[in-house]
Amino acid sequence: MKTKWLAGALLLAFTSALYGFTNRVHGAAHRLPLSLLDRGPLLPWTAWVYASYPLLFLAAFALEDDARRLRRYLEATLALNLASNAFFLAFPTTLDRAPAPPGALGATLLEAVRSLDAPANCLPSLHVSTSYLAAFLAARRSPGHGAAAFAWASAIAVSTVTTKQHYAADVFAGLLLAAAADRYFLAPCASPAPTRRARRSGHLGCAAASGRPYWARSVPVGRNPRASARPDPPRTACTRRRGAAPPHGRAR
Repeated sequence: MKTKWLAGALLLAFTSALYGFTNRVHGAAHRLPLSLLDRGPLLPWTAWVYASYPLLFLAAFALEDDARRLRRYLEATLALNLASNAFFLAFPTTLDRAPAPPGALGATLLEAVRSLDAPANCLPSLHVSTSYLAAFLAARRSPGHGAAAFAWASAIAVSTVTTKQHYAADVFAGLLLAAAADRYFLAPCASPAPTRRARRSGHLGCAAASGRPYWARSVPVGRNPRASARPDPPRTACTRRRGAAPPHGRAR
């Protein structure tokens, strides 16, 4: 348990420092053309949804009890951040942020967020990619958790546009990045890790080299699993082996 939280804390510290560096140190930033979604109104109150994304990451991380899947999730998060920050340096983007009306609900929080986050590192949106990656993790653990996490991640994705923190294109790019990370890192671990009892009995599940669960490997390939599960017929007085004398000395 201590190792789990230490790994999560170290990853969070590293990715935060990396984002802070690329957010402040970059070349001339590019402005993207505005789509119809980008021309919508500023909704300062959605800053509360926008700022909730660390809680989604924390919830998905805390509830995950499969050590192998959790390790792959941390690797996916690291790879996602490295790829995004590399793109931030190669192609920096910026967005003109409309000021929040004074006194509006959420205006104070939105200005606080903007004071920490320079108007750069727009494409792709790390808010969106990390939120949806956490939702993918939750969905592989439980359908109910997955549905709630995807609803939460979608609300965060919408808030990135309504707070004028991102372009709509950033949202789609972040979603594609999260789907790719899920496909490469989490999909191979879709089957549950073997339990202690399964390891003692030799049923190693998808952790085995064959990559098939134990219930698929317990039957030899090419044989009917139902036929192999049939018990041997009981021996009776009339059952005899080949070459044995007939019962009661009678010839057949």
